[in-house]
Amino acid sequence: MQSLRDLPAGVRQRLEAIDLAGHVYRDEPGGGFVFIDNRIYRVGERIGGPGGPRIEVVVPDGIVVDYGGGRAKIPVAP
Repeated sequence: MQSLRDLPAGVRQRLEAIDLAGHVYRDEPGGGFVFIDNRIYRVGERIGGPGGPRIEVVVPDGIVVDYGGGRAKIPVAP
């Protein structure tokens, strides 16, 4: 898994544009959900529809997504 700062510029900009407004972490497989653009997303769903990054896991301080070329962590905004 890569941090956002280590990604190619185009990928980084696309992922940084995701407004992760909040999240609920649950310490169970597939648990938790996130609020992005006034919508609730759960593990396995794609952000923004087909072709968007897929949420792999909700972690205590953000989410891990599969962006098609690897995995990256998106932190919750402070």
